[in-house]
Amino acid sequence: MATRQLRFYEHDRLASIGVPGSSIRVMNAAGTPLCQLGGSLFTETNLIALDRAKSVLVSTQSSAINSVTYCAYGNYGTGPLPVTLGFNGEYLEYFGVYLLGRGERGYSPRLRRFISADRASIFLAGNLNAYAYTAGDPINYNDPSGNARGLIARYKDWKAGKSLVKASKNLKHHIDSTENLEFNVGNEERKHAQIQQDIQTTDTRLQEINEEMLALMDDMSKMDGTVIYENSKHGVKGSYLYAGYADKASGLRKLAAKHDQLTTKRLQLEQTPSKVEAAKWRVEQNKIAIQAARSRLNYLTNKYPHVASKAIRKIT
Repeated sequence: MATRQLRFYEHDRLASIGVPGSSIRVMNAAGTPLCQLGGSLFTETNLIALDRAKSVLVSTQSSAINSVTYCAYGNYGTGPLPVTLGFNGEYLEYFGVYLLGRGERGYSPRLRRFISADRASIFLAGNLNAYAYTAGDPINYNDPSGNARGLIARYKDWKAGKSLVKASKNLKHHIDSTENLEFNVGNEERKHAQIQQDIQTTDTRLQEINEEMLALMDDMSKMDGTVIYENSKHGVKGSYLYAGYADKASGLRKLAAKHDQLTTKRLQLEQTPSKVEAAKWRVEQNKIAIQAARSRLNYLTNKYPHVASKAIRKIT
């Protein structure tokens, strides 16, 4: 009786296969196989190199380097597979078939077709050929679910195209915003410089007023401020003993009022918040957004190269 194998998956990717004590483990990162740990007690370690479709091209174990090439439909023409993973990063059974979709259907790269009919064909979402792999386009597509590419793949392409257009527009928006944000920084710096200049001018004028007030008070201290009252046809009239004393007192009151006015103005200028740092912060945030948008667009472009050229061209 054949030994039953235990298989464990990480999302849709094979993570472990075999029996306890003699298993093969695949280390995945974000759905991408990185290395294979196989054999008794996991003593054999293979680092693997992939293409964009996640097909295993090269593996290294100690100093040994193994490589393999594939035909369009996954049939490998040179040498044995270096690890258990093969075409599109799927697990190759010992009888030469990939069981896709966790055993949903078997795909034979030698026959270039599935060995069982698609449940979706032909009356649901499938193609006329219920055994076709990726609707005849294995270069641009794969079929990890084991179901027909047909309408499902076209819907995914449509969604990918929308994501690419959105990512491209988002990147363009942030790049176009850079000039306005940098201009705003310069504008806020000019406003801040003008406020500082106004404060300096106000301080200079306040100093001048203080000196004028001190000079007036010094002059007035040397005068007799006695008021003389005289009878006139309009009644009792008071006047300073020194005629210039009244003019100096009036001038002092005007200077005091001007001093209060300038002091209030200076306080308002000091309390005016500077928007320079906020403007610079927006520029830095925009730079971060540009990097994120560019990374997102590059990711989608690499993930959907067959859609990218058409989708991005729509907005250029």
